[in-house]
Amino acid sequence: KKMIFFFPGTGNTVSKALEILQMNNVKEENIILLNLFCTPHSANQLVTKFPGMTVLTTEVHPVSPSHFGQKYFGTD
Repeated sequence: KKMIFFFPGTGNTVSKALEILQMNNVKEENIILLNLFCTPHSANQLVTKFPGMTVLTTEVHPVSPSHFGQKYFGTD
């Protein structure tokens, strides 16, 4: 099983990462996406494009809290 961690706003970065995993013969059923926040758009995009993947998130909200990453990683 593979696990990746992102803060998806649009889901594009996560989609690219998942495509790379698939190119390396990782099955969707073996992918677990763990994230803290995601937007409804990114959640819908990812589960539609990768229906076999498991997604674990703490919150789905229309506005992605980019300030969290800045505070957490000390880049503010």
